[in-house]
Amino acid sequence: YNLYIGNKTDSIIEFSASDSRLYVIAEVYYKDKWQPIEYLPSSWCGNSYHTVYLKPNEYWEFEIPKFKGKILTKMRYRLMIGKDEYVYSNEIMMSFNKGQLSDKEGHKPNGIMDPYND
Repeated sequence: YNLYIGNKTDSIIEFSASDSRLYVIAEVYYKDKWQPIEYLPSSWCGNSYHTVYLKPNEYWEFEIPKFKGKILTKMRYRLMIGKDEYVYSNEIMMSFNKGQLSDKEGHKPNGIMDPYND
């Protein structure tokens, strides 16, 4: 699948990023609420954090995984645009497994140079 983030305004939009990743995650509707099925680790390295810019009438295109599992439900993507401010993608039908609801994906730090040790 593809996920598009577009700017239909007449101004440049700023997005916070970490290591060139936007703060965007997949969520599924499960047990009457939206729940994340992806995790973005934080970094202790100050150089990881920066801003990216999307010009007017431009867009970014991202390939997103096609999740498969035993539970059929709706999925959407949540993009952080400010402190406690989000925009949401259209919803699509997909399936997932309950194990994907865990907060972290099992990353294990590889020493002091690994910026993701949360």
